[in-house]
Amino acid sequence: MAILDGVSGQLVNQVGACVGSDGVSLSPDNRFVYVMCPFSYSIEVFDAHTLAPLGSLSGYFTPNWSMDFIGTPPGDILVSNHVGTSVSQILPLTNTAVEFGAVGSGQTDLVVSPNRRWLYVGLGSNNSVAVVSLALSPPPPTE
Repeated sequence: MAILDGVSGQLVNQVGACVGSDGVSLSPDNRFVYVMCPFSYSIEVFDAHTLAPLGSLSGYFTPNWSMDFIGTPPGDILVSNHVGTSVSQILPLTNTAVEFGAVGSGQTDLVVSPNRRWLYVGLGSNNSVAVVSLALSPPPPTE
């Protein structure tokens, strides 16, 4: 991972992530960077400003998964499970996982709608998309 100066394009900082890193997401509050590590079935967590490693979430994932965020900062993580039928919910502050619910088999990708009310999960083996209500309260208004 690298931090580049937005004006000059010069490299400011660079750190190694896991072998085969397959996806990067920024937490909704812009404090954490989450890196998907499919070979170790984990998510590495970094400070978004310094790239200092903060820890690892592991033991919850199967090959070929993807992630997105829900909730308020620092944001729970939803993880698709290609081999299973359920989506996992990772709670980063406690490094715990819970089964979010069954959505179907052959999950290929997932995304949470901008208003955080809907979860869309691609079901590649079924040529379909599961749409799940998250039943979350709307985000607080911004000033």
